[in-house]
Amino acid sequence: MNIFNSLIIKACFQYCDILRILISLCLLLVLLFTLSCSDNNIIKSKGLLIQGLHPERILFVSETRGFLVGYLTEFDGSTIDNMRDPKHPPQPNNKTVIFQTLDGGHNWAEVCSIPNTRISKISNIENNRFYLVSCDNNDDYTQIITYDINKNQAVPLFHVSDAISAIWSANEKLFYSVSHPPYIMVCIDADGNDNNVNLNNYILEGICVQDIVFGILNNKTANCFTKIGNQSQSIDLPLDPKHLCKTRDSNVLIAGYANNPVKHTRIGLYDIASKSLEIVSSFDDYSIIGEMQSCDNYVVATIGNGGPFFNTYDLAYSTDSGHQWRIVKLNESIISLSLVYDVVYVLRDDMNIIKVDLHNP
Repeated sequence: MNIFNSLIIKACFQYCDILRILISLCLLLVLLFTLSCSDNNIIKSKGLLIQGLHPERILFVSETRGFLVGYLTEFDGSTIDNMRDPKHPPQPNNKTVIFQTLDGGHNWAEVCSIPNTRISKISNIENNRFYLVSCDNNDDYTQIITYDINKNQAVPLFHVSDAISAIWSANEKLFYSVSHPPYIMVCIDADGNDNNVNLNNYILEGICVQDIVFGILNNKTANCFTKIGNQSQSIDLPLDPKHLCKTRDSNVLIAGYANNPVKHTRIGLYDIASKSLEIVSSFDDYSIIGEMQSCDNYVVATIGNGGPFFNTYDLAYSTDSGHQWRIVKLNESIISLSLVYDVVYVLRDDMNIIKVDLHNP
């Protein structure tokens, strides 16, 4: 009995030691989190902590005005009892929602909702409007919606018979790509005239530079950077492309991965005139690139690594159209970001926002 008691006492002491170690690690994580955010302006957002809200993207048009686009899942008429009934599971009801802030992200209010829809793609803002791709609750149809930011009004444009893989706008034209064969890219001009371009796969992301359309086409082994037109042309790159954006001097920045032999994040500058690519930045300590945007001379990208529970990201930025890059340590789980001139708004997964001034990061 004495031996048994001593074993119990010894196990209790070992458990206490483990508990002290876990508490110390938690305190260390809190300290690291505080240090990583101390140099940035953390905006405590009000109006976004809503049960069932799935935020997809933030879009700021100035330092004070911005939009959050996502969808809200509700279970109409459900009670605790019937939610537990396996024979009659609750049916989700989605609606697309758009929130607006007029004070730089401190306070948000819903300005638009579209019932029985779930958002899947969101375009960039051009000419005071952006485009949404939504489907119904049963995924029976897909429609494209335009949102006028001056009127805070959503207008359904047309239905599409297939799922859409990418959507963007440029030069008063709307572009989108369908994700099942026959693969096509559709271009619709300001007068409503459309033009279809046949492709050998679907577009993951596209841009228009100097009236030339470039896209990243899906591929099983490595994605393909392509000049898209009546005679589309694949362009060989020393990286697997993931994101595109336009520079101020009308060239293309390409973010992707190089495997040599491990996966590293790279950013390349593609010169349209010379048809050549220069690797302008290598982030060897990062294996993930989440998003890339440009505005005037400024370019930002989220770069990160996988974690045991979620990915964490830092912010890479350039003030000279992508030639030289610096890093702001964030160590955050990021949903979306929005670049407005020299200010970046970063939406964290707790629905608060980090505001980073690129002149004083």
